[in-house]
Amino acid sequence: MRVIIIFIGPAGAGKSTLVAAYARWLSKFEGIRVFKVNLDPAADYIPYEPDFDVRSVVSTREIALKYKLGPKVH
Repeated sequence: MRVIIIFIGPAGAGKSTLVAAYARWLSKFEGIRVFKVNLDPAADYIPYEPDFDVRSVVSTREIALKYKLGPKVH
């Protein structure tokens, strides 16, 4: 059986920290294989090594520059 768990919430709510801790617990104490995914292309840091990281596909900096979004974009 496969189970998918998704953590959602506002920026700074602790989602990445929770994912890291929960994945560690599932692996270490329950022996469950965990596949971790980062879907936040603007994340500067995540406290776990993702198995898939959307930042490898999309760059928020490139999008901001292309569409002149955000502060100090020339």
